[in-house]
Order: sequence, then structure tokens, then C-alpha cells
Amino acid sequence: MAGAPQLREAGWFVTGRDNDPVRHLFVRLEERTDGSGTWTVELHLCQARRTKPGTAARMYATEADARAALQAIYLLSRHLVDLPTWDPAVTAPGRWKVRVGEPTPQDLQMRRRSRVAA
Repeated sequence: MAGAPQLREAGWFVTGRDNDPVRHLFVRLEERTDGSGTWTVELHLCQARRTKPGTAARMYATEADARAALQAIYLLSRHLVDLPTWDPAVTAPGRWKVRVGEPTPQDLQMRRRSRVAA
């Protein structure tokens, strides 16, 4: 859908077995395809309570700035203490499971148009 945010990357910071991981953090990188060139990075605490949502989001003017913020999240998470798995007696270092969404030809065309208009 034109103008709607398009998911470009999503990641889960997990522990435990690959087939049934415990999700601790979720990060999302989205691009606005309305010609604004705006990018959003969101970070969510997966086990947050409804009263304290545990979400942070920031908008960036360029893809490079948004990806730098995303990279900082990935790098800083390496320094977290070991986190719980489904077994309460076992903790483990977290790891990122990342999925990347490539832009469509229409998205690339919209990027070119917005650069020419700027």
C-alpha cells in the first residue's frame, strides 16, 4: 500500500531452543513510502506489563541514521546479562534472530522520486 510504513527489518532477542525460544526484545525498522524518506526504529520489551508498556520509538530522516541506531541496539545487547530460558533454573546469553524485508521496485521508484523532489 503506497504511503504505509513498510517493514525493512525485524529482530527478536531470544534465549533457549531455536524451535521454542523465549523472546526478550523485539526491534523493527520501517520505511515510510509516502515520499517523506522517513524511517522509524522501534524497540519493544516482549514481556512488558500493560501498565508499563516497555516501548521506545524514534523517527530518522535517513536510512543511514536509522540503520546506525539499529546497529547500536544490536551491539549494546551483547552486554546484557544472561537471561532466562523456559527452564527457570537455566539462563543463557541472548542472540538476535533477524529477518530482512527487501524494498519492492515500487519502493525504490518512490525513493528516487523523493530524492529528485528534495
